[in-house]
Amino acid sequence: MTEDDEVAPTTPVRLQAEDFTTATNYTVENIGAADEGQGIRLQGGESGTASYALAGAVAAGTYTVIVGYFDENDGESTAQLSIGNAQGQSFSGDWIFDNDATSGNAAQASSFRTVTFENVTVGDDATLALSATAATLEYARIDYIEFVPTDSGEPEPTILLGIADADPVVESGDEGVTTLSFALSASNAVSYTHLTL
Repeated sequence: MTEDDEVAPTTPVRLQAEDFTTATNYTVENIGAADEGQGIRLQGGESGTASYALAGAVAAGTYTVIVGYFDENDGESTAQLSIGNAQGQSFSGDWIFDNDATSGNAAQASSFRTVTFENVTVGDDATLALSATAATLEYARIDYIEFVPTDSGEPEPTILLGIADADPVVESGDEGVTTLSFALSASNAVSYTHLTL
């Protein structure tokens, strides 16, 4: 298989936040309500980063990116997600931990939220970086980052239709109706078309 024959990604990939490549101030924490029992957090009032090498984990392509995090009701942390490679940054998006009307004041199931970024391009050898600033009592806890492919890289199928030997034929000046009935079939569907001339 050559580079030109690469198959577009079709399966979602979920990266656990605790599996970072490098981190500054973010630490791993056991969280019962987290996807695999762990997540990452900052100390109150602290800023930090966590980065993830995507090569070998997330194929180049276009994705919907979903971040799972814990939005507590005792502060408003801020966070940013960016994805780039050696050719420069390709995406950046941020959010505020302020969707806490039904949250608790800790990393519990009622505090779990997601934020979604659409049409995110991931290039070859890309790196994902999370940066956040925690509020005094809310620790900018992150659970996972999920990549959901948005296209298959394949064009929509085209159906070519040919009609031959349709008899009788209505010619200019004739009166009457000619009805042609034929079937159209595709790989996963069949339809029946009735055409009146």
